[in-house]
Amino acid sequence: MHGEPLRRRSVVRRSRDQRVARYWRIALAGASLAVASVLVVSCVFDTKTNFCEQQGIRCKEGEECAADQAICVQIGGCGNGTVDPGEVCDDGNTIDGDLNDAGVLIPDECSADCKSTQKCGNGIKDPGEQCDDGDKNGTKDAVCDANCRVIDDLCGNTIVDLAKGEQCDPGEKDSATCNSSGAGSASCQVSRCGDGYLNLAASEKCDTSGVNTSVCNGALCTLPVCGDNYLNTAAGEQCEGNSGSDTAACNGTAAGASSCHFSTCGDGYVNKLFSPNNNNMKEACDNAGGGDTATCNGNNGGNNGPGSCQLPACGDGYTNTAAGEQCDTFNGVDSAQCNGKTNGGAVACKFSVCGDGHKNTAAGENCDVLGGADATTCNGRGAGPVACQVPACGDGYVNTVASETCDTLGGGDVANCNGKAAGPVACKMSTCGDNYPNAAAGETCDNNNGADSSTCNGKTAGAVACKASACGDGFTNTSAGEQCDTAGGADAATCNGKTAGPVACKTPTCGDGYSNILAGEACDQGMADTNTCNGSGGMAPCQVPVCGDKRKNMAAGEACDNGAADTAGCNGTSAPDALRCQVPVCGDGYQNGAAGEQCDTLGGADAPNCNGTQAGSVQCKTATCGDGYANGEAGEQCDTSTGKDSPTCNGAGAGAASCHNTMCGDGHLNTAAGEQCETNADCRAGKTCDSKCQCN
Repeated sequence: MHGEPLRRRSVVRRSRDQRVARYWRIALAGASLAVASVLVVSCVFDTKTNFCEQQGIRCKEGEECAADQAICVQIGGCGNGTVDPGEVCDDGNTIDGDLNDAGVLIPDECSADCKSTQKCGNGIKDPGEQCDDGDKNGTKDAVCDANCRVIDDLCGNTIVDLAKGEQCDPGEKDSATCNSSGAGSASCQVSRCGDGYLNLAASEKCDTSGVNTSVCNGALCTLPVCGDNYLNTAAGEQCEGNSGSDTAACNGTAAGASSCHFSTCGDGYVNKLFSPNNNNMKEACDNAGGGDTATCNGNNGGNNGPGSCQLPACGDGYTNTAAGEQCDTFNGVDSAQCNGKTNGGAVACKFSVCGDGHKNTAAGENCDVLGGADATTCNGRGAGPVACQVPACGDGYVNTVASETCDTLGGGDVANCNGKAAGPVACKMSTCGDNYPNAAAGETCDNNNGADSSTCNGKTAGAVACKASACGDGFTNTSAGEQCDTAGGADAATCNGKTAGPVACKTPTCGDGYSNILAGEACDQGMADTNTCNGSGGMAPCQVPVCGDKRKNMAAGEACDNGAADTAGCNGTSAPDALRCQVPVCGDGYQNGAAGEQCDTLGGADAPNCNGTQAGSVQCKTATCGDGYANGEAGEQCDTSTGKDSPTCNGAGAGAASCHNTMCGDGHLNTAAGEQCETNADCRAGKTCDSKCQCN
């Protein structure tokens, strides 16, 4: 308020001049009347008065004219233009200021009572000020700011309160750059399109928080208009052209209801830049709704395609039924369903039909007889899928004109018809003996005249006639090398079954390599013995080798086989598995009594009760002192073959010292060792036994 003293002075001066001029006009209206009127209105006349020439008034005694106002004031009082005692100013009037053109009071430099300079900061609350604390204004903790306004942090006080998040403060009204307090969350924020507040001062027409609506362009804050180059789908726009002009993809403002919509064939507007089929053909016409007319192709039910929104022409690729077309291929060539324009003649752009007399190769026709009858070179229209095709065995159509008696689709054999691979009998009824094996008819082979062969049963084979000869088919085909054949191929007592390999359907024989259980064989691995089967001849032929069957099968690991009992030359079935049917050997761990063994330790080592393999003639005999073999495991240190004492060995009669090395003091008097005594009792004539077992 006090930041613009020059402007305020000029306003006050202008107002003062206007008042002076007003008073002079009244004076000029009539001097007498004016003077009388002024005196009556302004002063009370007495004998002593003062006349104010400048103002044209007279003041009573004790008063004087105000220096700059048409009034009388006390002499030496406020308004005389002189700062008198008790005054801080005197600007020659007793008013606080003047009203400007808008009716707002503009304070002057001195208050009406001459007590205040009416400047913010003088400590006096003057008109227009909310407060005035003098030097405290605007200081820390002050309640009055430097502009003599009560300090608050509300938006609209024209003060930017950064601490409250304000970016600006325009006062009570919006400005071009700042929202006022009515902007809600955007109050005292820099005006921005998209802030959700309509700021007309910022030239906004609308503001929807940046979201397009039917009445507002979100990003521009302008009203939606087709041609404004802003796409607002919420306002119903699908596209925006070039400032309202048509483009190849968008209708311009001239399109009426279709303005700012994607160009489509059928929108009723001819957009000459738009190609419905994304080619170089632009719209030449456009029927609203996309329907066909005799003069304009529609949009093919919304599918467009070649010829859409073009003038109808056979070969434009668009079927316009309103123009009499049943079909239309692009460029007018034949297609699988449609005759083209080149050779179609009367049936051009009509559906291709077998029998229409036009060979449409694109429709798969190889021929076409007008009227659709069969011919030697063409199937008629009654031929189904092969109608208007050159007759061929296997096309599934019996063309009797082409000499067929049957025909299977694809040319494959069937039970009653030979397929196309049958040569001279192709597409003829199948017969066993026609020299063509028709598998679908149950044939696996077919010999001329139906005779048996090494690979095929002849026509006399009953249910297996014209079938490949197979062991187990129940028919003995000697040409195929069979000696017998059981139906189903199972083994029989007199015939090997089909699982017998090379001897299948042969008479069973031990040694033929096939085990025919029904023929009494437990196994059959040929003539020779094997580790799992006895060969032919001898005992137990074609039986699983068993120790005790009296057949020595060396392939099965047998060294002998004399039956179940032990013999001097063979262990029997009582021996452990590994020793059965093996030649008895001392040290094999099995005591074969028939072989003269009294004992037998595995490995042949001596044992306390058995001599080992080192014992010579007494090996595998019970260890006995006097058998001539010193068995250390039996506690022997020596052994004489006679059991008698020797110079170095006590004999069998030595008791506990038997078969021990002779030793003086061992308790046995061994005279053969030169001992005379063992104790004094052994000496006579009073002699005693010394340490060398001699009597002295």
